[in-house]
Amino acid sequence: MRGTVAVVVAHRPGVDGPSDVLAPLVGVPAVLRAVHAVLASGSVDRVVLFVGREVEAAAQRLVDGLPVAVHTDAYEAARCAQTPGPIVLHDAARPLAPPALTVAVMDAVAAGHAVAVPVLALSDTVKRVDVAGIVVGTPDRGGLRVLQTPQAFRAGLLGTDVLAKVLAATEPLEQAWAVAGEPAATVPGHPLAFAVRSVWERELAELLGREHA
Repeated sequence: MRGTVAVVVAHRPGVDGPSDVLAPLVGVPAVLRAVHAVLASGSVDRVVLFVGREVEAAAQRLVDGLPVAVHTDAYEAARCAQTPGPIVLHDAARPLAPPALTVAVMDAVAAGHAVAVPVLALSDTVKRVDVAGIVVGTPDRGGLRVLQTPQAFRAGLLGTDVLAKVLAATEPLEQAWAVAGEPAATVPGHPLAFAVRSVWERELAELLGREHA
């Protein structure tokens, strides 16, 4: 390892409920599952966990004894994450993402890519509609992909100011790759790395988590 830091984002203003990541998933809080996954990859040295202020104390208790720094301020979290090595960004709302995904994106960056993101082929049928909501066409799915996290960034791409903006943004973390201003290489994603935000998604994650325990 080369001083690599993983930033696990458990707070997205306007995207996720503030305490959802603390809810147990197969008996383990979702945020702790996300932290364990990136550490278990063996590809990162430490984790910066970004959470909302209302869950700071609870999150700190969860990660006590682990190489994890908990922050509630975007700028301070970004500053803490600065490292001579690559930076990994992972959404705590994807608690079942396996450690192998962190390994895959890190390997892609080590191979020379500036940014690496996991993707899945789009399996659902999508339609293009006009401003009136009328179906006007069917896009070719051949070149469409669903983005996931964790995402890896070459050393130096996510400075403090840039990373702070990413952490404070309201759009989904999957779009973080775009801030680097570099082409993003893709690696095969994983079906378990889906976002858990709705009640239905949590029920599905609970079922799948038990099957893959």
